[in-house]
Amino acid sequence: MVAGRSFLSLLTYGRSKFQKEVLARVEARLELQELLGRYALAVDDHDGDALSECFTEDGIFASPNSPPSVGRDAVVEFFRVRFDRFGATLHVPLFQVLHH
Repeated sequence: MVAGRSFLSLLTYGRSKFQKEVLARVEARLELQELLGRYALAVDDHDGDALSECFTEDGIFASPNSPPSVGRDAVVEFFRVRFDRFGATLHVPLFQVLHH
């Protein structure tokens, strides 16, 4: 943020509605990529705290052969059980994760 303005607002200043919508979609896609990257790192690191930040309070995680986990705490507990049961995992996201 620069002087109280978001990056997107600085990019869209003086642009048409169409251009603003395109930039908003690009920003949303980048945020989703970042989320997927953070999720992959959290799972591979067996980091329940980081994993919890990837889900909303009412988030749902569904896995084959398991009932859905409903709510952030239930999702993290689902993974904690698997962290203990399974060894290392390796997700290979095809994009970068920026640490703030």
